[in-house]
Order: sequence, then structure tokens, then C-alpha cells
Amino acid sequence: QKIASTHSGKVSASARVGHTAHFLCEIEKPPWILLVGGANRASCCSNYLLLNLRTGTLFSAVPLGSYVDPLFARYEHASALCGNEVSLALVLFGGANQDSPFRDVWSVPIDASLLSSECITELTVSDFFAATPSRIQPGNADSVSERTQHTSSCLTEFHELLVFAGGALGCTPVDDTKVHMYKIKEKKWITVETEGCAPSPRMGHLMLCQPPDPRSESKRASDVSSFFVHGGMAGEEFFDDFYRLELHRVKAPFLQSDATVGDQVKGTWHVVRATSPTDQSGDTGSLSQPPPRAAHGGGVIVSPLFRQQVHCRLMCRVFVFGGLNSSGPLNDFYYYDEVACQWVRLSGLASTIKTLPSPRMDFAFTTLRMKIRDPARKKACVTATFSEFEADWETSPAEGDTNEDVSMIWRNFLFIHGGMNAGQNIFGDAYICCLDEQQAEEEKKLPEENSERTS
Repeated sequence: QKIASTHSGKVSASARVGHTAHFLCEIEKPPWILLVGGANRASCCSNYLLLNLRTGTLFSAVPLGSYVDPLFARYEHASALCGNEVSLALVLFGGANQDSPFRDVWSVPIDASLLSSECITELTVSDFFAATPSRIQPGNADSVSERTQHTSSCLTEFHELLVFAGGALGCTPVDDTKVHMYKIKEKKWITVETEGCAPSPRMGHLMLCQPPDPRSESKRASDVSSFFVHGGMAGEEFFDDFYRLELHRVKAPFLQSDATVGDQVKGTWHVVRATSPTDQSGDTGSLSQPPPRAAHGGGVIVSPLFRQQVHCRLMCRVFVFGGLNSSGPLNDFYYYDEVACQWVRLSGLASTIKTLPSPRMDFAFTTLRMKIRDPARKKACVTATFSEFEADWETSPAEGDTNEDVSMIWRNFLFIHGGMNAGQNIFGDAYICCLDEQQAEEEKKLPEENSERTS
């Protein structure tokens, strides 16, 4: 679904490339997207954008202080939100401006509680930044070299930013295949000891973290988590390989059970290979994995085929959209399901060309989880595309409904904004896509062999 937006300034004010996106929302509060950094035709963007998904309203937020370090503005960086509603901070690492790449870390305190009101104005947004952005100097900052296009946002459940590979200058990746972890609370870098076959040096790859299982009643972060790396490029070569990095945490015996400082973190690389690729038309073997690409986006949700009593770890579904390869910018849409061990190209795109995002690269993206009215009460949609999905963002009863009539369900969405095409036209449009629309149909025809598959 294309999001129609209104902005107090010119329409072009929202156009940017190489930026990052974060979902700002708690239960029963309006859903907001925070767009961080990026660049337009003139320069790097030092302001942030706040987009209300329910109303389409777009605000510009400028960091506090009469003078902000010009090096704060950047594109193709990594960013992560950490903390809680009382004390929330945005952490940025790396990226570049017009002159050079960076390896510095910034912390930006924000006050997201201001967005809980239904009546947000430019004056309200002016208080979004709780303090002036500050540059952090980790004691071992030299352990990670300057880089760009390394990842968009990859935050562990323990408030750690994960960094792998990235770009040095031009199309040349950094000569570094180590996994670096920035421990936000301790303000220090560590190098994760890994085994297995690591991906080759690359930039512009997609790196995504496994989400927690929303069905789990446990609030404790898992000691084992997965991160997915797909594609990327080095020089003129584009990649289509796919990896899973499994992280294990081993607590030192003298630490308390809830302590995280001093944990040993070890990783294992696994090459992910598909079997019997299909498309949604049911033509087995008619489609291979996604073509090679870089500068793409995507998301991860828990696979609807996952069964806790059958599988020994959480199994995911990884979505891939757009990007760039030797043929130019892309707007195709795939997912890989860990239970089925298959790549699937989502069908129905040709019939929804009016709302399908145009081919693009270096766009901002994030996954989000919202509670909406059950669309089954209106019409059934069983194909997950960027089509005009009739999602109802309201949490109050519609006209004619009673409280007893309203059926609310949780749904996962992929949000994208901006980016650039082959003609270097920079976009300012935004789209949202439901990732769960086909879940009910798949569960009905779940083959017995999937229930027997373990990992």
C-alpha cells in the first residue's frame, strides 16, 4: 500500500537515499516511523523525518543545539534504537559524507513519549530530541575501520550493534570478514570469535536479525540468536549467496543469571541452501533463488510453518525486496522459509503495478508489528505483495461496530521509504506491505513432511 503523506514543506523535503528507518510505537499508541540521515542531491541530511503511519503526516525534526557537528550528517550508516520509553537513544555507526567514510559512534537521546498524543504539531516535534547528539569515543575504537554500506540496523536482544564487512572507497569493500559487536551499554567494541565458512568481503549486503517469537511468554532474551546475510557486491561482482550467523552466549560462572557484561559471544556461519524452489502458482522448480543484488532491503518474521514442539530452534521467513544488480535497479520480491527450505517469488505483482514500488536501491526499510482490525471481516487477501491491502490502523470500533464485534489481530509489515533509481532520481515516497496475508492458507495445506522436518 502506498502511503499518502502530507508535509508542511515542499514535497521534495522527504526525498533521500542511504537513510535508515525505525518503528516507534507501543501498544495503544499511534504508529510512527523515524527516518534517520541519508542524502539528497544537494548534501547529506542532518534532519530526521517522523512519519505517522495512520495519518500520513510527515514532520522534520532537527537535533538540539545551536551548532551540530557537520560530521553528524551522513548516509549509508548503521543505526539502532536502544533503551525504553523513559530513556531512549538512537545509536549511529559509520556511514559516509561527500568526503570520506566514518568509523565513529554517535548517541542521540530522544523523547518518543511526545508522539503518544493524537495532536502532534511542529512545535511538539521540536522537543523530540532530548539532548544534543554526542560523539562516543570507545576505548578500543581503532578495532573497527571506516566503512559504509555495512548494514542498516542489526541490533541484538542485549542492545548490541552487529557489524559485518562494508565498503571502503567506491565499490571496494573493506578487507575485513570479522564480526564486530558494539556493546552500547559498555560503550566498547568486541570481536566475535566465529567458525564455519564466512562470507567473502562485500558491501551493500542485507543483514537482518531474527525477531523474538511473539507467541513466547518468556521475556528473557535468548542465549542463541540468528542473523541473516544476503547478497552484496565487491567491485563489479554482485552476490546471490545466503548465510545464517548463529550467535551463542556463554556466561562466566561468577556472573549472576541476568548479567550480560562479561558474556562470551561466539558465532558459527552456516551457508543457507534452498531445495525445490517454487512460486505461488505451484510450479515446482520453475524459479531459482533471487538474482544477485546489493543495496536491497527486507525483513524477518517467524515462519508460520514453525512448530515449537517439532523444531529445535526458532525458524524464520526472510524477505528480500529490490536493490541493484548488473541489469539496474530492481523491484522484485522474494522470501525464504527455513522450514520449507525454499525460495518463493511472491506472485500478483503484475496486477498491482499502480502500487508496486518502482525499481530502487539504497532505500530505508524496517519491519514492524501492529494490531489492526481483522481484514477477514472485509475481504480475504492471501497474497503478500505491495498491493492495496485494506489494513485498518484504528484501534477503536468503526461506525456501526460494537466492542463485541471488533476483532483485532497482530500483523507483521515491511515499510520502505525513498531510495534512488538508475537515473539518480531520488524518491520521497513510502510503502507498507503486510507479510502475513498468506499465512492462513499455508497453514491449511501444511504438508506432513514439514511437520517432520527438524533443524
